[in-house]
Amino acid sequence: MSWKEVKVKIRFSLPSTETKRAGSYLEEAYLSGLVFRYCAPARGVVVAYRNVELASDNAFVDGTSPYLHVVARSDLLVFSPVKGEVLTGVVTFVSEEFIGLKVYSTFYSVISRKEAPEVFVYGNDSDSDRSGGYWKAIKPGEISSPWNIPPGTSIDIGTAIRFINLGMAHTKSGLFQIKGSLLSDECQILGTANLPEVSQARKKRKSSLLGAYRPIKRKDDDDDPLLASSCAAGLGDPLAELRADPAEQRKSELVDGPEKAKKAVKRKAKSVG
Repeated sequence: MSWKEVKVKIRFSLPSTETKRAGSYLEEAYLSGLVFRYCAPARGVVVAYRNVELASDNAFVDGTSPYLHVVARSDLLVFSPVKGEVLTGVVTFVSEEFIGLKVYSTFYSVISRKEAPEVFVYGNDSDSDRSGGYWKAIKPGEISSPWNIPPGTSIDIGTAIRFINLGMAHTKSGLFQIKGSLLSDECQILGTANLPEVSQARKKRKSSLLGAYRPIKRKDDDDDPLLASSCAAGLGDPLAELRADPAEQRKSELVDGPEKAKKAVKRKAKSVG
């Protein structure tokens, strides 16, 4: 099952000024930040929470902190697809190296070229837009396929696909994506889906597909090669600022700094004169 409810205990620090609204403070300061992020203790993506309550009326206090240490309970609704499970997704991006899909119109998934049957070849009807690409099945010939794929079958934006879940890649800050495969006889092309995100992807082919996951830029993100490749392919890289070359940034500051200083001196001289 992809969905589960997890009962958790949360230890958090409560300012003394928030003692009358401890539950609301917990939601605002902690639980809301977990939504649509991978949570390692829950082994999945937190989608919602409910039944937030304090485990006890007592709190722990030490002499080194002005905060009260409180324990609370909550129920989390978690999306946790089982490895090997069959999922259904709608294609929102196609490139030569991989295709991007959305599962339940929300969760981003990637199927790399090596996880697709060899009968598919990449094509592109647009010279200027990378998202104009598609995968089309050629005549099998001597190429074997794990499932029946008629020649001419294509995968492009809007195609609904049944695929195998290979697991979930995630970073320490909670960014995530599902790794998928088409190398199974349980896979199937279901046709074209008429969904809002499909029409939007066709109109704005280079828009970010990770926006729904509320990315946070942190320095402790794992350098997952598959996650990095999907971001780098025009999907919007939430870690781009951290990957920028510090030397180039310093060079820009050194070049722009003196010019700005000269202009400021000239403006001051004019005002004095």
